[in-house]
Amino acid sequence: MKRSIFYLGVLLIISIFFTIYYLVHLYPSQNSLPTCEICGNNWTLVLQWNFKDGLYPNGWGWGNWSLVDNSLEGRDAEGDISVYFFPFTHGGDFILETKVKFVKGTNGRDVEAQLLTRDSKKIYFESGMVLFAKENKVTIRHMANRNEYVYKIFSVNMSIEYGKWYIMRFMIINGYVKAFINGVEVYASNDRFPVGKYHEPHLAVRYGTARFEYVKIYILA
Repeated sequence: MKRSIFYLGVLLIISIFFTIYYLVHLYPSQNSLPTCEICGNNWTLVLQWNFKDGLYPNGWGWGNWSLVDNSLEGRDAEGDISVYFFPFTHGGDFILETKVKFVKGTNGRDVEAQLLTRDSKKIYFESGMVLFAKENKVTIRHMANRNEYVYKIFSVNMSIEYGKWYIMRFMIINGYVKAFINGVEVYASNDRFPVGKYHEPHLAVRYGTARFEYVKIYILA
């Protein structure tokens, strides 16, 4: 009996050790993470996941998703959106970033890639951007307390082509909304808006196939 209790204790200690090890490596302390300057402010990289390393731990969603050529490929063959969540909790000052390549459209439509974050399935808060292949257009959205403070679709002065990689970056700082493509600012709000607490950043693909190389989240240092 004592021996059984001893072995159970050892197994419990080992289990706790590996749980802590896993969490520390997935969510290391902010002090151990790199800090960089973006748009004149210091930001800390609190999440970086490269899909060459596999699916995001505890990631979930719907639609068609698979690992292809060291990237996460989303396929929407029927016009229904495919969504992939990479859960991580962050506040109202943040940067979301991903690198996307458009593969093909479907049903006569050009594919679109989405980078967003939201509070929960209740969707009181949701913000992010959408990039459209070939149409050279972007959508910017910022919703807080179910009020659409920003919802804009506009053309950008660059070609968004199939087969090329594009870095999408969406930022909120002090209530101001900004968006970038390949480091070029394509949107900046003139007004400040309310923000929330976010738990469900996600990617989405509609009207075709697109691949994502990585996801990143920054917070103010």
